[in-house]
Amino acid sequence: PWPPSGPDGRSCPSPCAALRCEHQCAPHEGRGVCLCLEGYELDADGRSCRDVDDCRAQPGPCQQECLNTAGGFLCRCFKGYTMVDGHCVPPESLCFAADCQHHCEVLNGMARCVCFEGFAPSPANPDRCLPVCNRSECPAQCDPHTGDTCYCPEGYILEENEDGAKVCTDIDECYEGRCDGDCTNRYGGFDCTTREPAVHDSAPQAPDYDGSGDGIFYSTTAPTSHSVPPGGSAGMPAASITSTLLSFLALAAVGY
Repeated sequence: PWPPSGPDGRSCPSPCAALRCEHQCAPHEGRGVCLCLEGYELDADGRSCRDVDDCRAQPGPCQQECLNTAGGFLCRCFKGYTMVDGHCVPPESLCFAADCQHHCEVLNGMARCVCFEGFAPSPANPDRCLPVCNRSECPAQCDPHTGDTCYCPEGYILEENEDGAKVCTDIDECYEGRCDGDCTNRYGGFDCTTREPAVHDSAPQAPDYDGSGDGIFYSTTAPTSHSVPPGGSAGMPAASITSTLLSFLALAAVGY
């Protein structure tokens, strides 16, 4: 009967259901057709997909070396060359593309800018070079054509010596009072160590004893306990005994 019915009697059967394609299936003119993903081709059974060796293609897809992979390929460069935007570039070409102010060298397949002696790469722009000085005074870097425009490293000031030559003299930042703590000047800069505030003890302190004035003696001897015999009396207080003894001694002394 038409239209054909599916197992449930309501839907149409898929033309790809019985093909069991490995990758994909698409209906075509009332039947199913197996398809393969990119990098694969349909095998002889019409259902399986096998890898295509892209490196065997002519012309080859790579400039130098080609490594076939499952469903694709990988391009590589010969030793000493570097892959840049899909092309193998020789070492000298890497430096052509680099905008180095002084000199360029290739290290581990990458171009690196190098400065001449007496210069160092700029922290803000490694392609540029800034003059450096490891002494208290260095010759200034001046325009070789005019000699008027001169530059000094950071932390130095442009001056003229006794011979009229332009030199860079180290600035003593400590002398200028740029540090509120312990300051140590160094070539091209300075080190500043902030002093920690003094710690004051807020606890009350005992006054210094100068040997004069009244004092109070505190005994550390534990008090002695006196026991009263059974049936006896505790007797007179210690203060009364002491007073009686002193009176007796006074009378004896007078009678003597």
